[in-house]
Amino acid sequence: MRPQQSFLKPNILSKSGFTLIEIMIVLVILGGLMGILGSKMVGALNKARQKEAYIQIKEVTKQLESYNVDCTQYPTTEQGLQALTQNPGSEACPNWGPE
Repeated sequence: MRPQQSFLKPNILSKSGFTLIEIMIVLVILGGLMGILGSKMVGALNKARQKEAYIQIKEVTKQLESYNVDCTQYPTTEQGLQALTQNPGSEACPNWGPE
């Protein structure tokens, strides 16, 4: 009655699972993919920041041109860009504002 005894013993070779080398290969592949995707994301973020800065500069340019149309001059250094948001005074610019 020996055959039943072989069913009770665990067979080490028939166990399924991953070896350490297989797990390390998967981790290296995932690390490489994360590195590639991460560098592309950083590049896209930098490009978005550059585009945002360009848009903001164009907006300030539009506001300066509007000030120039209203006041027939650009704000002086003393007035600074503050003159775009607050009236520098009626003598400096009588037509200032959206009215």
